[in-house]
Amino acid sequence: MRCKFNRSGYWKQVRSGVMREEVSSKHRATEQASPSLPWCTSTESVLYFDPTNMQVARFHQYRSADGSVIGKPDPKELYLDGVLYRQLKGQKQEEGLSRPKWWMRVWGPIRCWLLGR
Repeated sequence: MRCKFNRSGYWKQVRSGVMREEVSSKHRATEQASPSLPWCTSTESVLYFDPTNMQVARFHQYRSADGSVIGKPDPKELYLDGVLYRQLKGQKQEEGLSRPKWWMRVWGPIRCWLLGR
C-alpha cells in the first residue's frame, strides 16, 4: 500500500493546493511504542481530501517538536482509481512474510519500481 500511496501523487497535490490535508487526531507518542524517536514527538492521523471533498487517503505519521515530519507516511486507507485499499487493524504491511527485515528494505523499493505494488 505504501507504494500505491507514493505513486498516487496525492502528496504533491496537497502541497500544490489542489487537495487538502487535515490532521484528524494527534497525541504524544509513548516511549514504549517508539523508543528511538526524539522526545516530545507526536503521533498523527492525517486525512487527504480531493477537490470534491471526498476522503482519498488516511495515514499515520510522526511529527517532531519543531514541526517537521519524521520518516515517511504509513498509509492505512487509500482510495485510488475507484478502489478503496484498507490496512486491517493490527495487520503489518508485510504480514505473513518470513523474510529478514533487511531483505524487505532492499526488495520493497525494487518491487515498487518494477511491479508498481
